[in-house]
Amino acid sequence: MLVTGCLLLAGCENSYTRVTAPFHDADFQPFIAAGQTTLTGHAIRAKQGAPAALCKSVMLMPKTPFTADFVEARRRGPGYLIMSPPDAKPYYMPKAVREVNCDAAGGFVFKDLPAGAWFILPDMPEDKDELLSETTTDGVNPRTANLTEHDLLRTAW
Repeated sequence: MLVTGCLLLAGCENSYTRVTAPFHDADFQPFIAAGQTTLTGHAIRAKQGAPAALCKSVMLMPKTPFTADFVEARRRGPGYLIMSPPDAKPYYMPKAVREVNCDAAGGFVFKDLPAGAWFILPDMPEDKDELLSETTTDGVNPRTANLTEHDLLRTAW
């Protein structure tokens, strides 16, 4: 009953958001192959009256039905995300998700990407807002993605 109550209260710190799309590990398999695309970019969040926040690291996550629902769940609000099914045994997913550290200017580089649609999720230290962008790679040609305050996934709660 406490969980139901939290879902109805906007300010409840222990609220839950369910990711309802089914998890299919095979959806991630095409993303583990090496391609030739290099994705470069910057993640910088300007703040009025304060120094700009630069990314600490950036995660590149394949866009699948499951990850798209995950991103939408993050947009819907704060709280814990409940993944389903809890007994899923991912094999391809951890190999398909990539992460790199940002340089001193907030720049990042992902190399050898295969063709596919991707979510770009930077980790912005000391910034409760979350940035998000999407890109598509063809597995051959270079891509650029620059994330700014215009790419907010959600504003801090």
